[in-house]
Amino acid sequence: MPLLRIWAAAKEMKLKRPYIPEIEHSKQFRDPPYVLGGEKAYRARDMKEGLRFKFGLQIQTPEDFDNQIVSRIKDWQSVWKEALEIVSSVDRRDLDIRSRFFERVYKPRRDDLAKKVVRAVA
Repeated sequence: MPLLRIWAAAKEMKLKRPYIPEIEHSKQFRDPPYVLGGEKAYRARDMKEGLRFKFGLQIQTPEDFDNQIVSRIKDWQSVWKEALEIVSSVDRRDLDIRSRFFERVYKPRRDDLAKKVVRAVA
């Protein structure tokens, strides 16, 4: 019953989720959703070049990833190798469920991983 009261109060106050133009655009044009680990993203319709995610009108390419992420980490190969080792060593359910991923995979390692990435970026 308390949940219904919260919902009724939110409805009365006309609370809505924040408006994010890029997400609304993807919904409006019915871009296919892609769900992984409880998170939803929108993917490009054309899969000829492989899986590509879309944010508003822009399709994210591997080159975008290289420019935005890889180029900032000097020792990318070792950081990526360690990430692959971590995800391959844990239970699949821990990867598929967001809260389990955070508590069992990410949180126990975040400080150590952050130090390594900062060192690699520097």
